[in-house]
Amino acid sequence: MQVKNGGEWIFTMHGPDGSNYPNRTIFREVVPFTKLVHEHFEPNFLAFISFQSEGNQTLLHWNKLYETKELYDLVEIQYQTNEGFKQTIQRLQDYVSGLSV
Repeated sequence: MQVKNGGEWIFTMHGPDGSNYPNRTIFREVVPFTKLVHEHFEPNFLAFISFQSEGNQTLLHWNKLYETKELYDLVEIQYQTNEGFKQTIQRLQDYVSGLSV
């Protein structure tokens, strides 16, 4: 994962049924500790992620922009990616909580 402007992230997600889902992302804007914008391919969308300090916690805002409503319906409604997102954020929270500062 190359978290820098123009950097690429290629990874494979593994479904509960054993299916593999290859993914490709290009980071379009990286502002350390503040903002990430990345373009995801197949399915195509832009993700806008911002981080806001709230005392000893961080508030995360994550929005996605799809090319069409049909693509949104497929990814968000049919594939229920929001559930996977919740699991990912929980794993991130668990990991960060275990770090010594």
